[in-house]
Amino acid sequence: MTISAFGRQRLHIPWGDMDRVGVVSLSDPEEHALVLWSRPGAAIPRSMLLPFRRRYGGLCILTLDKYRIKTSPEQMDQALARYAGRRHTQMAMLR
Repeated sequence: MTISAFGRQRLHIPWGDMDRVGVVSLSDPEEHALVLWSRPGAAIPRSMLLPFRRRYGGLCILTLDKYRIKTSPEQMDQALARYAGRRHTQMAMLR
């Protein structure tokens, strides 16, 4: 998985280091986040420009509603399911 920020900065997380990835519906039903759960012992690279917070037992990569993502959370979840295969976690509501 490669994440870009500010057009130039990229962070690459090998699929082999990921256990699961999914869209999570937050306590506010209008807010959703992309969360990555790493495999035990996997070293996720740190980046000063992409500060990840540990939430929901994984890393909160981004909150969809705070960025200019022009697709619905459901469509993003479907795209993740197609791409991530068995590593995809169905969209869930976490509090």
